[in-house]
Amino acid sequence: MKRFRDHTCKLFEKHGMTNLGYWVPVDKENGADNTLIYVLEHKSREAAKESFKAFGADPEWKQVREASEANGKILAKPPESIFMTRTEFSPELKVSASDPERVFELRTYTTNEASCRNCMRGLPTTPASFLRSTA
Repeated sequence: MKRFRDHTCKLFEKHGMTNLGYWVPVDKENGADNTLIYVLEHKSREAAKESFKAFGADPEWKQVREASEANGKILAKPPESIFMTRTEFSPELKVSASDPERVFELRTYTTNEASCRNCMRGLPTTPASFLRSTA
């Protein structure tokens, strides 16, 4: 959580992604202890691909990732990604006149149980580097 709060969200914006929201499941059986669900906005699927390519190559991201994974990988599996478009019955979104169409992405991250039992709730955990600021 700290990595997203202190670094990742800003880096997403730096690389052209808009952070729309971040959630954790309420129930343990749905991943309350190790799942982060978030929605990003992109201008298109191709823009999403390019943004993530630039994000992955960013030296700041590499440093943050390396520091937070000093005691082992955080993710149990690669992020799941679902691209979505708005339905006609969705509430209105605020859209600038210069960018009327957007693509939204639902991404779900699942951590390794060993590396982060309580980190999704911001509770003390091992490894300590996961919760420590790396900036």
